[in-house]
Order: sequence, then structure tokens, then C-alpha cells
Amino acid sequence: MENNSQSRVVTDAGHKGQHKSEELPENDESSGPSSISDLPQAKTTTADKVTTPQTTQIKKAKTPQEFDLKSDVYLEPQNTPRDDMEYERNKSDQGLVVIFNQESFLLNLSDRTGTTKDANDIICTLGRLGYNIEERYICVDFTTEQVKHKIDQRLNAQFTKSIEYTTLLPIKWK
Repeated sequence: MENNSQSRVVTDAGHKGQHKSEELPENDESSGPSSISDLPQAKTTTADKVTTPQTTQIKKAKTPQEFDLKSDVYLEPQNTPRDDMEYERNKSDQGLVVIFNQESFLLNLSDRTGTTKDANDIICTLGRLGYNIEERYICVDFTTEQVKHKIDQRLNAQFTKSIEYTTLLPIKWK
């Protein structure tokens, strides 16, 4: 007897990196899907990537500490036209990115919800463009002194390797 049920990989939230298989019931096509969970599932290649015909996308936003740069990959569609303002990037190593994500404050300010998703979007976008993104340079809730120290540390490391260029890109969302 043939097994016609679909399976998908599900991340066990309590144990990072461990996965389990979950059997999905067959849909009765005559009645149609009764809920969103009854809709056909996209092919899953790992617990963190969902493959669609056009792209590979991150399935859920993660905190920068959980972001796995080796397995969390976003591939741009090959037929995407280049923007007129975009220049050709010939180097495979565009440079290093340092991200400061300030979600919580020591003062009596409310938390900035959504900054983790913003940081993940920056990681995905700049990673696709060839920039080096290392977990040790994703800085969450740093104090002013820690921010200054990290910038000084990166500038000193940049100058000891070679003086090509250093760009500081502050980003602020309202």
C-alpha cells in the first residue's frame, strides 16, 4: 500500500538544530481546504528555508543571536532586472557589516518592537549583496560605551588589514 501523505520538517522550538518529521493528512479535494493548515505546503529543504519556484525565503524572523549564516540563505530570482542605479559588484567580498540593534533601553522608554525583524532583513539583504556578516558583529542592546568600543575595534582592524574604505550606515526607523 502506498503512503500518499505529505511530510514537512518542523523545528522543535525547545531544541535548536533538532528537527522532527510531522505527517500531514491528505486533503479531500471535493470539499476544499477548511483552514490555512490544509493548504498545500511548499517543499521544505531545511527547517529554516522554504523553497518556492522563484526564491528561497527565510521561514520566520529570528533574533540576531539565532540567525545561522551558513544555512539561512535567500536566493534572488535570476531573472530580476538590475536597477539603473545599481553598479556592478565584481568582488566576492564586499566588506564586513556591523549591526547595532537597540530594542530595549535603560531609560524609561518603551521597547522598540520589530527591530529584530529589521535586523534580519538587513542581514538577508546585505548578505545577498556579498557583504560578510558575522554573528559577533550583530550587537543587540549595547550601551553607548560598547558601541564606541565596537566601532573603534572594527576601524582599527580595518586599518591594519588595508585602507580601502569604511562606510558607516546609520539606519533609523520611525
